[in-house]
Formats: sequence, structure tokens, C-alpha cells
Amino acid sequence: MDDSAQEFRIKRVSHQGPEAEYWLSQLNEYVLPFFGRDIKQRRKFPLPDDTILLIAEDISQPDIDGKHRAVGSVAIKKLLPGDEQSEGLPDGTRYGEIKRMVVTKEYRGTGVAAKLLETAEDAGKTELGLQCIVVETLRTLKPARRFYEKAGYKERSTFGVYHEEDSVCYEKWV
Repeated sequence: MDDSAQEFRIKRVSHQGPEAEYWLSQLNEYVLPFFGRDIKQRRKFPLPDDTILLIAEDISQPDIDGKHRAVGSVAIKKLLPGDEQSEGLPDGTRYGEIKRMVVTKEYRGTGVAAKLLETAEDAGKTELGLQCIVVETLRTLKPARRFYEKAGYKERSTFGVYHEEDSVCYEKWV
């Protein structure tokens, strides 16, 4: 696809039920090579309350039903004190976690990922009252690590369930 023809918009969608499943299932082919076929078992639907799900959709070519194709996604969820995911995070700070950050190959380098992340961070701060956002990625995903670092995330100790040696965790105060 010619970069000049790529048009996208960021859309907030329901984080529960068929709408979330519809959009996220379109992006599974980009996630499977990294996480394997067990991604459906690991992904929980509905997503927890206090989750904001954003989809980047290609608006240049709607299908016959007028629907657009998902080209990226990100979710941000509030971490609750005492929750398994907040283990290792200091008490007294309102944390959120970035999840399901995915951009299709043809949209990488076009600003989609940066816009998704910026929109998620803004929503986390203003709607969820977050003070700090954390994210985990795989050590082997060097482009993802560079992306988060460029966006202002600093490497931190692991937290929650991310204690495998192939996990790298980052945080950003917002």
C-alpha cells in the first residue's frame, strides 16, 4: 500500500463483548507469531472494568458493508491495589497498564502506534486518574522496546506476573 494512501482514525470501542472481539480478532494474525496460538486462552473477555480500548482503523477503503479494517489497537487498564498485576508496584500511586498494543506491518512507521499510545495515555490520565503507566514487552521485540523508550518510557523492575527472563517492563509518569 502506498503510504500517501494510508488514512486512519483512532476510535474508542466497547471493551466488552462482541465489539471488542470483532476488532481484536482482526489483529490476531499479527500477535500469534510472538505469543503463539494460546493467545485466545490468555486474553480475557470481557476486558476488566476501568479498561479503555482504542482501535486504529483504515478509513481509505471501507468494505462492502461500509466497515473499516483494524490496523492497530491499544488498551489501557487501571491496576487496582492488591490485584495480581500490581504486585511489585509501590502503594499510593494510581497505576495503569498498556495492553494489546499492536499495529499491522503496513501501518508501522506511519504514526499509528504513536497516536494510539498518546491517546491511551491521555485517556488514562484524564478518565482513569492515572499517575504512572506501565507496560511489558518481550526482550526480543527490539522495535517495540525502542518505540516505548522514544515515547518517554523508562525501563523498570518487573511487576505483576511479568517475572520471566524474557520480559522487559517500562514506566512513564503522566
